[in-house]
Amino acid sequence: MRYDVEGDSDHGSLLYAAVVHQDTAQLTGHGWLDRLEAIGLLKARLAALEAEAVAGFDDSLQGVSADLGHRRPAPGDRPATAGERRWIAGDLRSVADEIALVLQVHRGHAMRRIHTSCELVHNFPATLHALTEGILTERAAFTIVDELSVLDDIDDIHAAEAAILDWARNNQLAGIKKACQREAAQRSPAAADKVHQRADDERSVRMHTNDLGRADLVHDHDAVDSAAVMTSLSRAAVHLRRQGDTRTMDQLRNDIALSRLLPRTKRPNHTSADAEHPQSAARHNDGNSNSNSNSNSNSNSNSNSNPGPCADRGPSPDHDLSRDREVMDETVVGADAAVVIHATGAEVRALINGEESTGGEADHHGPIPQSSLHKHLLRALARTLLPNLPATPNSSRPGAAIHRARTADTEARMANADAGTTPAAAPAAATCSGGSRIEVQITDQPPPSDPDRYTPSAALDRYVRLRDRVCRFPGCNRPAEFTDLDHRTAFAAGGRTTAANLWCLCRHHHRLKHEGGWQIHPNPGGSHTWTSPTGRRYRNNPATPWLPTCPTPPPWPSTDDPQPNQT
Repeated sequence: MRYDVEGDSDHGSLLYAAVVHQDTAQLTGHGWLDRLEAIGLLKARLAALEAEAVAGFDDSLQGVSADLGHRRPAPGDRPATAGERRWIAGDLRSVADEIALVLQVHRGHAMRRIHTSCELVHNFPATLHALTEGILTERAAFTIVDELSVLDDIDDIHAAEAAILDWARNNQLAGIKKACQREAAQRSPAAADKVHQRADDERSVRMHTNDLGRADLVHDHDAVDSAAVMTSLSRAAVHLRRQGDTRTMDQLRNDIALSRLLPRTKRPNHTSADAEHPQSAARHNDGNSNSNSNSNSNSNSNSNSNPGPCADRGPSPDHDLSRDREVMDETVVGADAAVVIHATGAEVRALINGEESTGGEADHHGPIPQSSLHKHLLRALARTLLPNLPATPNSSRPGAAIHRARTADTEARMANADAGTTPAAAPAAATCSGGSRIEVQITDQPPPSDPDRYTPSAALDRYVRLRDRVCRFPGCNRPAEFTDLDHRTAFAAGGRTTAANLWCLCRHHHRLKHEGGWQIHPNPGGSHTWTSPTGRRYRNNPATPWLPTCPTPPPWPSTDDPQPNQT
């Protein structure tokens, strides 16, 4: 039985009613496939309606001008493009933020959806109609928009669109991307270069967290550069295999890539092993490539190398990375890199006393088990309390070890005195400058600070950023390191400079708080409700379950002016 109706003027309402009220108790295999097909038609029609709603909201907010950086609109300012911030009736409105909160996606994803929806509605009417009729899926329709929008002439766009829609009626939609690329290339030889340049502008590095404390690190590069990186990693892996390393090629490529990515300092002298093999300093430089290049293909640096079911496939991925030093370019000077583990005082005490407890949370990942906290805390203590241990099994440089001990002792005192690091965190913060380190942040113990001083102390500044981790606007994931510190209750209105009254807001959302007409109300438990200019209410999550809150929070007038890195 088919539920679709030819020429349905209600755009799927009859189909929806048939699917919702259908008795599925007697359905056979063929009937279930018909139902699945009908649901796909409904999803396509809803996608068309969603695109029209997104474009309609953006079109309805026709502001005075785009936000060009000054505090108020000025004569001659250009109008805002799709999704861009704009001035409306004296308020700074962000279309992307409001749509992101409704769709429950990040602002960057909402911005892409706005651009694609406006293109679909305004420049691809035939594709929108095909989506409404269920001829195309949402992904196929957006693929047409993405691939054909590189054409500059609107007549070429419509001609290519008609050809693709005719192709789609007789072919599987899985190949629609290549079909669109062929149509665009036939009508504009420069289209391929334009697509490549657009992909280059959108290059990125992304981290996708997995279970059990693992994550995928995905780099987007030009295909040639990605191949050069893989060749370099493979050559280095083969070199270690020939020296008797028992790890698999995948494990070696993974571990060597991590060794190269983690920052390190330039070593002034060579080890005795370098003296015996002077050619090792220049080894494998021919395979290294600069990864800051064009983006066209994905080179997936997966930190979760699965060794498979065999138990004899090499050591654990948590092995000492110094084993791979001889196959990486050691003249690279890297900036200091830190990973913060957030733990409560109770969690650290339970670890010390041998009691079962949770292990806190790791930045950019989430909760970790107590065994992981134990492992990283031991490593941090070993680097601080046992600095004379050789860096490699064959190292014979006691002078360097003594230098590391002095550096560690100095940095430990500075970490305690200036950064407000707790005694449990001091050992982790005392590793050599220019390398990677693990820090343990005792999140439920804010450092002392003068509450009557407008500017927070360095220790309080650091504590609030480590506590909040990201911007406190609902759904924003801007790292706290790159945000402003804002007084929740304005300092001029009686708010104090305390951990309970400070939070992190990125510059974009800091401006929206003070200039965009948003209202903020605290809730029990540390969360806050943000009310948009349209009256819609959005609740953010507390920074941590143990976030300190004011017992009776006063009203929040938005009178502070945002200043760089401060309220």
